[in-house]
Amino acid sequence: EEFYDKLICRENSEIAKKMLDDTILTINKPYGIHRLGITFHVYADTWSHQNFHGLQKEHNDVDELNQINDDFNFLEDVKSRAIPPIGHGKALSFPDMPFLKWSYKRYSEDDPIKINNLNRCIDAAKNIYDFICNKVNENRKDIFESEPKDWSSIEDKLMEVFSEKNSID
Repeated sequence: EEFYDKLICRENSEIAKKMLDDTILTINKPYGIHRLGITFHVYADTWSHQNFHGLQKEHNDVDELNQINDDFNFLEDVKSRAIPPIGHGKALSFPDMPFLKWSYKRYSEDDPIKINNLNRCIDAAKNIYDFICNKVNENRKDIFESEPKDWSSIEDKLMEVFSEKNSID
């Protein structure tokens, strides 16, 4: 059980921070910016995919999946039950929708876990932005037209964007 516990995705984990630090070491390589983008995706997923891991195991079981601020239809419930417990598969795309508030019961808990994706998303965005403003800016000033703005000047706009229930387009 301790081995499986180590595999559970945790937001802003030490291993995720080490991944960011390692990415900075290759920022000046021809693939450096592409790698940075991939790293940021993985890093952001440590917030949205937290408490799940990539193996088929009861740790990933989801019961009583419920959308709090959106409609949840019967077909989604059926689909969730048919998916094996790998990653956040049984939670469908709920963890990846920034605007969504949702809940579920984990395999070993009696009370539902309530999740506000917007809070998670903003926290991830702030950590990524801080990394860009500090580490990336220190190592690749050439990609910046000016000094980065303070987080407080962009946070409300990001909240607005992440709160929208729209397609990625």
